[in-house]
Amino acid sequence: MALTEGRHTGEFILSIGNGNISFDNATLSSGENLAAGSVLALVAEEYVQIVPGSSSSEQDAAGILLAAVDASSAAKACVVVVRQAEVNGAALVWPTITAPQKAAAIVQLAALGVIVR
Repeated sequence: MALTEGRHTGEFILSIGNGNISFDNATLSSGENLAAGSVLALVAEEYVQIVPGSSSSEQDAAGILLAAVDASSAAKACVVVVRQAEVNGAALVWPTITAPQKAAAIVQLAALGVIVR
């Protein structure tokens, strides 16, 4: 029997700033069930998985989920990497996304100080 491991908390992080400067306590919006390393957008003060091509703020990368969170039935507290960090791009979790949309999201993360390597 083969076993498959899911994403581990923070496994995508290469480096962070001193102390807890790289992280914010936040809320994952109701209806989301996301793995650690999911790229997020900020909508009305709650995080959601980024929605490339959306005409709203859902298309704007605003951080990366530190640990898996199941907010399927209600909004839940979470921790988001939002600044002063380097991350492994191969370990990030993206929705279905085109190369130009992914490149745009990576630029948005870089503007926050989250550098994708």
